[in-house]
Amino acid sequence: MSNTITLEQARECADQLVEIAEQLSDFRFKNFDTLTDAQRNEIRLKVSSLRRMASDMTALIVGQTLQNLTETLKKITEATNEAEKAIERINEVKKAINIAASAIKLAAAIITLNPAAILAAAGEVISVSK
Repeated sequence: MSNTITLEQARECADQLVEIAEQLSDFRFKNFDTLTDAQRNEIRLKVSSLRRMASDMTALIVGQTLQNLTETLKKITEATNEAEKAIERINEVKKAINIAASAIKLAAAIITLNPAAILAAAGEVISVSK
C-alpha cells in the first residue's frame, strides 16, 4: 500500500473529528443547565476548533505522504472511536473537556503529518477516553 494519503482517507479522518465535535456539542446542550458559563464557553471553543481543523484537514493532507500510513490511520480510527464512545457515556464535564483537548491535539498532529506525534496524540485520546 502506498504511503500517500488519498482524498477518501483525508475525508475519513476529518469526518471522525467532526463526529467528536458533534458529540461534544450534544454533551454541551444536554448539560447546559448544569454547566457554568466558563465550562459552556470552553466546550464551545473546543468544538469550534475541532470543526475548523477538520475542515482544513482534507485540503492540507491529501496527496501528502506519511510513513506507516496504514498503521497510523488504524490508530487514528481507534482513538476517535474511543473518544466517541466515552463522550456518549460520560457525565463529567472535566472528562469531556479533556477528551476535546486531546482530540484537538490529535487533529493538529494529523495536520503536521508527523507519525510519532500522531501516534502519541492518538494514545492520549485513548487514555483520557477510558
